[in-house]
Amino acid sequence: MLNNLIKWLISLTLLIVILFAIVYYYPSFDVKFNKNESHLSFRSAKENANNLISNEPAEVNQECSSFVLDHGNKTEIVVVLFHGYTNCPKQFEILANQLYAKGFNVFVPRMPYHGYSDVATDDFGKLRKEDLLKYIHESMEIASGLGESVRTIAISGGATLAACAAYYYDNVDVAVLSSPFFLPKLSLPFDYSQNFVINTLKIMPPEFKWWNDSIQDNATSGPLHAYPRIHTKGILAFIEIAAQLRKDLESGQFPQQKSRIVFIKSMGDQSVRNDVIDEYAELWRGYENTEVLEYTLDPELGLKHDYLEPLQSFARIDVVYPLLIDFLQN
Repeated sequence: MLNNLIKWLISLTLLIVILFAIVYYYPSFDVKFNKNESHLSFRSAKENANNLISNEPAEVNQECSSFVLDHGNKTEIVVVLFHGYTNCPKQFEILANQLYAKGFNVFVPRMPYHGYSDVATDDFGKLRKEDLLKYIHESMEIASGLGESVRTIAISGGATLAACAAYYYDNVDVAVLSSPFFLPKLSLPFDYSQNFVINTLKIMPPEFKWWNDSIQDNATSGPLHAYPRIHTKGILAFIEIAAQLRKDLESGQFPQQKSRIVFIKSMGDQSVRNDVIDEYAELWRGYENTEVLEYTLDPELGLKHDYLEPLQSFARIDVVYPLLIDFLQN
């Protein structure tokens, strides 16, 4: 009887170890980027942008719609601003105007299912990697007609997408990535991988979670134009894309001729793993034609994750925005 129990426990332990190994190591993502690049005329790009804006869903808050600031012609540089997950283009209104004043055309596209007037909407739980891939491609297509070279500034999930734009699209010369969301910061007793998080989220039932568990209130959790919750399937979409980018960086499958990739981190970031950002920077250094810069924001600024959002109580855009613009230009 005792021998049978021991055998059963050994078998169960082995099964648990095998299942954990599969979840931890098995790469179950499959992301296909569309590299077919279009180079639009300025007129075509404006038409596409106007169509995009005029066809925004009725649920979208007018302040959160995609927008373009242009000088009436194709400029040498266009800057694309990718807002963060659960935020909207309103996040970059001040920065966009600062860039426009410097002579750049600026395009701020709205992420799918984002920017709704009802910040308690469940619709953004529909976001999947296919939506994000289409969003990147359409944004780069419009940008191709607004400027000879494309440069990006982005934060969090938007920075993950900007990193992909920089790697897969040849006309992106500079990408300034603020706290890119390559892997979330989780309270686990072991080191964990992208594969582990992806496989775990695929197994788990879809679920909404509050950004701030201590303030479970749609009206008071951060900027009023941003959603106070995240969704596990949306998080999954960003990590799948990030994992594919890592795989391609490691393999050198898409050699590219980018001039500068800038990784900006905050030591007070409670949402993303800075050590994983360092890993991506190191992978990018393997491309001899790419200049890779890493910058850590002064800890004394007290900046948390969403430090590019002017309406966050801890925001210091007077310090951070000039830094972003400097990295973009020099």
